[in-house]
Amino acid sequence: MAPRQGAEMLRSVRLGFIERVSDPVIHALLDRLLDENVLNGEEIDSVRLEKGRTERARELIDMVRKKGDEASAKMIAAFREEDPTLYDDLDASAPSPGSAPSPGSAPSQPDATTAMAPRQGAEMLRSVRLGFIKRVSDPVIHALLDRLLDENVLNGEEIDSVRLEKGRTERARELIDMVRKKGDEASAKMITAFREEDPTLYDDLGLNQP
Repeated sequence: MAPRQGAEMLRSVRLGFIERVSDPVIHALLDRLLDENVLNGEEIDSVRLEKGRTERARELIDMVRKKGDEASAKMIAAFREEDPTLYDDLDASAPSPGSAPSPGSAPSQPDATTAMAPRQGAEMLRSVRLGFIKRVSDPVIHALLDRLLDENVLNGEEIDSVRLEKGRTERARELIDMVRKKGDEASAKMITAFREEDPTLYDDLGLNQP
């Protein structure tokens, strides 16, 4: 792998890494990245002090990715050695842009969201704004942020501004308002992600209605 590909490769496996990497692998990667001068002691501590495995995984991959291609390539090489099975799974499961469905596969069935015209997205978010702010959980907020970063709806600075809000309510408000202001296409992507991350609340708020 050419070093220039490193950050892009980390971005492409980010969600799977956050969801599936184990704590022992995270700590092994931290040791390797400290030894290779990719991360310093303060950065290592900031990852280890995160409260949960998901948060540690997120902090680690985002921290290294922001350092650029060379640092990202070193993390990828270490990851391949520390967890070759997950490394292969994430690499193999990354779909190629515009790839066609496999022969004989059944076409996906549209629902209220996939059939939704993008122009409806911002209005749909507006209609559920209060309920979303009151009821969405912190884990779902963080999962949505991960999805929206991966889909280039939000950038790293915007993600950080939401995560730095003091409370769950403030994070929910900042997130939904930020995406809604980006227009219908961005809003439709958030609605799709929300349906997958919290289908119960999605239905309760009436987003399943055409």
